[in-house]
Amino acid sequence: MDGSPDLKNAGAAETYAGPPDYRVVGRHGVFPETSHDEIARFNFLAHMNRHLSTKVMPALKTVWERRAGPAFEARQGRAPKDRHEVRKALLDDPYYQAWSALRRATMEQRQQAGRWIALRQAEPLSAKVDALTKTGLSWIPPCRFLATSRRSITTACPAATTARSSLATCQAQPTMTAASSPRRAGPLAGFRTEAAMRS
Repeated sequence: MDGSPDLKNAGAAETYAGPPDYRVVGRHGVFPETSHDEIARFNFLAHMNRHLSTKVMPALKTVWERRAGPAFEARQGRAPKDRHEVRKALLDDPYYQAWSALRRATMEQRQQAGRWIALRQAEPLSAKVDALTKTGLSWIPPCRFLATSRRSITTACPAATTARSSLATCQAQPTMTAASSPRRAGPLAGFRTEAAMRS
């Protein structure tokens, strides 16, 4: 193949509709550095998840209609009454088992891949967080979560329009600090606005 654009047997060009490459995912001040192999792993997992959800999962309907559904009705003498019975009937089907195992494996691999990256860089990331939180919160990009080494969790206000907006434009910025949030009081205990914390 010479790479020329006028290939006689080439079909119409398809536009790419897959997940974005991990290298173009939005970054923030404490985003971990990723190696070539880690990026490739994330890209593979994103494409595998897309394949499972768009190509493999839709066939479960056919599996139900042709195999698992008729078997359920023959055994029970009735149609299933809810989705829970449908799922239980599908549990013994090999196609469902394959889809379920692949889906679970990709979820676990994605979580492990993220953990490996974060744990490998735990000390440098903690130092970045400490340095950034000492300079204030005005630099945080909108709608990003920033975990600050067990001291606080801050969410930037969606009303902020720029990555370097000031807190003055974001009076309702929710901030939860470990000091104001006792463990026993529930997940939203001590949740106060940034304006209330400054007053």
